[in-house]
Amino acid sequence: MARFHSEYNENSNSETYKPLKNSENKEMQTLLLKHRLTLWDSIQSKVIEIYKTTTNFFLNLSIRELFDLLSLTNMFLEIGFEFSQPKDCVLLDEVLSLCNRYMLDFKESQFNNLKDFIIS
Repeated sequence: MARFHSEYNENSNSETYKPLKNSENKEMQTLLLKHRLTLWDSIQSKVIEIYKTTTNFFLNLSIRELFDLLSLTNMFLEIGFEFSQPKDCVLLDEVLSLCNRYMLDFKESQFNNLKDFIIS
């Protein structure tokens, strides 16, 4: 163990720390942001694919279950926005679309239940 520390100290002393120039720092930040955006886009497409394949499942959720799902999705979106700082969000658009469909189906089913109740 002592040999490792002495070798490590010898190697670390031989390397000198050079701070990045401002232009190099900007390039690194731009590259990092580009990679983060690419990663976030990939994550969004996978989550949207999951949402689309389970649309019928979402339409059968109760209001409370939908609220829980939306809370988790919102937390996920906040993390994604903080991580990659995107200009737009495809996942948010998809979630809004699913919510609109859910509300329309919910309204239609409630009206049908009310109609059936009145008729019987």
